[in-house]
Amino acid sequence: MKKYALSAPALMLAFQVAAQSWTGSMVMHIDNPMRNQAVNISLYIFPEKNCMKIQTDPKAASVRIITDKKKNTMTFLAEKEGSRKVGLIHEIKEQPDIAPPEEQGVRLQVTDDSKEIRNFHCRKIIAQSPDQVTEMWVTDDTLLNYPDILKIIHNPMAPASGYAHRMKHIKDLNSFPIEMKITPVNKPEDVTTISFSQIVRGKPDERVLDTEGFEMFDMRKGADHH
Repeated sequence: MKKYALSAPALMLAFQVAAQSWTGSMVMHIDNPMRNQAVNISLYIFPEKNCMKIQTDPKAASVRIITDKKKNTMTFLAEKEGSRKVGLIHEIKEQPDIAPPEEQGVRLQVTDDSKEIRNFHCRKIIAQSPDQVTEMWVTDDTLLNYPDILKIIHNPMAPASGYAHRMKHIKDLNSFPIEMKITPVNKPEDVTTISFSQIVRGKPDERVLDTEGFEMFDMRKGADHH
């Protein structure tokens, strides 16, 4: 298999600009058999809001996390059949910068392998760092990119960040990863796989933002908590 270092222009700015106005939805599946983790996260991306719907088990509570960029709030909504529906409104705290790739020692390689995955033309990219190897099948067909998804998933206030903590910031990776396989160097059996499906471009159904019927608590400083 041929490998070569990725040049900066290969995956760059055009998609970064296009993704800023991208709206749509998709399902992110994270699986780690060794840790007995399997979770589906539905992502809904609006111009000024994002919504994540997390389901870890059919019997568990369904959780939605709504991020409002204008109001600088994150709203947690939890509901389970037979239980009361509760919502918590938090102010979004400033996020610490993710360590730059130079500090993480990430080395990005492109292979000459390509294939179709869920009707997207993909090519294989390998990101190597001192602690893990990430094999990715990426596409340029979605007009969405890796940094945008990383920002949504890695908000430290969101539960999804715990499931996807192995997704690193990778310099110049501005394509979209349809499938990822993340293998720790010191524990190769502890493999995490991440895949994206049901990718639909266009404004999502706004009902995912609905808080009607929830008992809301405003947790922002100085707010009336109920």
